[in-house]
Amino acid sequence: MATIITYDLANKHTEVKEAMYALGYANRFYYETKYIYLPNTTLYHEIKTAATSRDELMAVCARLNANLERCVATRFVDWATLG
Repeated sequence: MATIITYDLANKHTEVKEAMYALGYANRFYYETKYIYLPNTTLYHEIKTAATSRDELMAVCARLNANLERCVATRFVDWATLG
């Protein structure tokens, strides 16, 4: 089941995002005939749970000494898009 996670950081945005990419997260997903790009601080993972995504983001932030201000992770099952 796919998951999206959205977050706010006070610092080290690029480093955190690159570390999350290394764990298999993406800033886009393919739908029907095109890529859907997510907002800047939202990532997608095709198979990880919401809890795993939260825990991985928290671990990445701790390792990089990044100040994670907030995050929400949820299963990605019913959605609509503009873009």
